[in-house]
Amino acid sequence: MTNKRNYSLRATEWLDFSGLVFNHIETYAVPQYGDRGSDPCTEYDLKDFVKQIEKYIKRFGRNSREGQDKLDLLKIAHYTCMLHSKLSEKDR
Repeated sequence: MTNKRNYSLRATEWLDFSGLVFNHIETYAVPQYGDRGSDPCTEYDLKDFVKQIEKYIKRFGRNSREGQDKLDLLKIAHYTCMLHSKLSEKDR
C-alpha cells in the first residue's frame, strides 16, 4: 500500500475501513454466499440493495450481540458497493 502519511486523516480512516470491508468480503461473504455471478445478490435489483442497506441501518444500536453493530457497518458498506456497481452497469 502507498504511504498513508500523504493522505488526509479522512482518507486514512477510509483506507483502514475499506481493509476491514475487504476482509469481511473475502473471509465471510464470499465463502458463505458465493462470489459475484453465483451469489444471491447477482439477481438483486437496485431496490433490493437499498432494502438490505436499510435493514442494517434500522437495526443499528439494537443488537444484543457484542460487535454486531461494527459487523453491520461492514455489511452496509458491502451492499453499498454492490449497489454502486449495479448503477454503474446501468450507465454503460
